[in-house]
Formats: sequence, C-alpha cells, structure tokens
Amino acid sequence: MMSRGPAMLAETRTCIQSNCDLLRTSRYRIAASRRRLNPAFGISGGVVPPLRETVRALLASGTLFPVSGNGFAGIGSGKRCVVCQTPISSSEVEYEVDGYPIGAPVCHLTCFFLWREESSAGWE
Repeated sequence: MMSRGPAMLAETRTCIQSNCDLLRTSRYRIAASRRRLNPAFGISGGVVPPLRETVRALLASGTLFPVSGNGFAGIGSGKRCVVCQTPISSSEVEYEVDGYPIGAPVCHLTCFFLWREESSAGWE
C-alpha cells in the first residue's frame, strides 16, 4: 500500500492540472459567447484605462487566460486584438496566441507582451 503513494500523488497532480485546463477553457468559451451574443457586455464609453489595467481586468474576469509565451507572429490580418479590441492592420505585427482549444486569438505584439507579463505576475 505504501509503495503506491508516489504514483497516486503523481496521478492526482495530473488530474488537478487537467481540471485547471478545463476550467480555463470553459471560462474563455463563456466570455467569448457573451461577447458574440451581446456586444453591450464589452467595455465601452468613458476614459480608456491604461493597457496594463485592461489586461489585469481581463485576466481577473477569466476573459483572458494566463499565457506562457507560445504563439506565432505574422503580418496583421485586420482582426481585432483580444486585449485592446482595435483592428490589427497589415502594417502591424499580429501575434497568434497558442493554447486556446478553438480558434487561436490574435493580439498586437505590445498587447501580448503585457498579457504575458501580467500572467506571470499571478493574475487569474
């Protein structure tokens, strides 16, 4: 019975990590569905907060998940940045974030750097 302890501990950690991944995916899908169904759920009006505050708020609400730095950079496609919500023009660098199960989000390179920095700061 005692020899099974380390194996059970490793299995438990694997299950916990799997559950955290599922929770992160679910939060993203819920937030994305709300934004698609009703644009009024987005941030609008008033003074635009600094980008770092926006990233922190999106991480805290579960709209963005913490990232580690994996993805692909390329020429802007005109899609909206998931962080600042402005279109990424063809004269800008577009960063496609790796790790989302369905449809990788894109963001400006500067937005991604802040997103990654705030992710490592412990915001969820």
